[in-house]
Amino acid sequence: MTQAIPKKINVGIIGLSADGGWAAMAHYPALQKLPDHFSIQGLTASSMATAQKAAEKYGVPYYSDDAAALAARDDIDLLVVAVKLPQHHTLIEQIAPFGKAIYCEWPLGIHPGEARILQEIAAHYHCRTFIGLQALHSPYIEKLRQIINDPASGRLISCVISGSNPAAGRIVDPRYLYAQQLESGVNTLTIPFAHSLVALQSIFGALHDMHALTACQYPEVIRKDNGETLPRSTIDHVFFQGRTQDGGLLNIAYRGGGSGLRMEIECEHLQLVVTANSGHLQYEPLTIEILRDGQRETLAPEANAVDILANTYRAVYEDLRHGTHTVPNFAHAVAHQQLLADLAAGK
Repeated sequence: MTQAIPKKINVGIIGLSADGGWAAMAHYPALQKLPDHFSIQGLTASSMATAQKAAEKYGVPYYSDDAAALAARDDIDLLVVAVKLPQHHTLIEQIAPFGKAIYCEWPLGIHPGEARILQEIAAHYHCRTFIGLQALHSPYIEKLRQIINDPASGRLISCVISGSNPAAGRIVDPRYLYAQQLESGVNTLTIPFAHSLVALQSIFGALHDMHALTACQYPEVIRKDNGETLPRSTIDHVFFQGRTQDGGLLNIAYRGGGSGLRMEIECEHLQLVVTANSGHLQYEPLTIEILRDGQRETLAPEANAVDILANTYRAVYEDLRHGTHTVPNFAHAVAHQQLLADLAAGK
């Protein structure tokens, strides 16, 4: 039976560390921005010692190394799964039986089959679910959506994107060693390209005639810290093409390594140039240039990764309080992962 949601939602974060990581860098400060909506009441980490260290640092009253113990608590309404992808399956199996709402970082599963299993487990226990495709709540994506949908802009002609995945170059930070093999599920296709694709679908609507080329262009990589050469089998480059319902053409190239993002959107009556420090549309501050009638307007970036995630949590709060469905759930995650797998397979 689904639990009743109080006015202020009590959160337990699985994977909050005192030593950094995405939960510490983004989830904790994003939730702290919304004190009238959320209260962090518990956390888990890989050991009791690290959990205690995190609880002391962040002022969280309950800590454990057991996700099920956190989920069982009456003072926890929403569980945030913010750990590395290979741990998702085990943790969701442990916490779903308690029927709490679950927010899980993207991707849900290592592959579509695993994502589907996790979606079915959560549904069996009537868990309200959310998947971390936060680009959908980025103010930059919302601004681009408004401009593109303005009749004054005219029909979309083309969108060309060149994006980077700094974590997938030939030189590898030790933090990403776990992601070098295809079996990890973490790569250029499933992370930056996946977030960008869902953002583009929200801007342009349904896409058609989609096809992609994917490759591991760096089968040998070098550890940044000690120079050791290691094998890689995962996808580090993605080339994608598609078209919108109205015939606009999309061409997207994501490369492993390097830096930067450049998006050029041509409409009948204006052009947009969007730039950022990397291809991660889901959290990068974006600079948007609008060229119309010989005039150039620049919209400087204001929101950062924490602000974007806070927007997502606002939507999560509204969905939980009012029964709406504005944030993608595990079923959406399964569908998006299947689309990515089909593109990689040439379907």
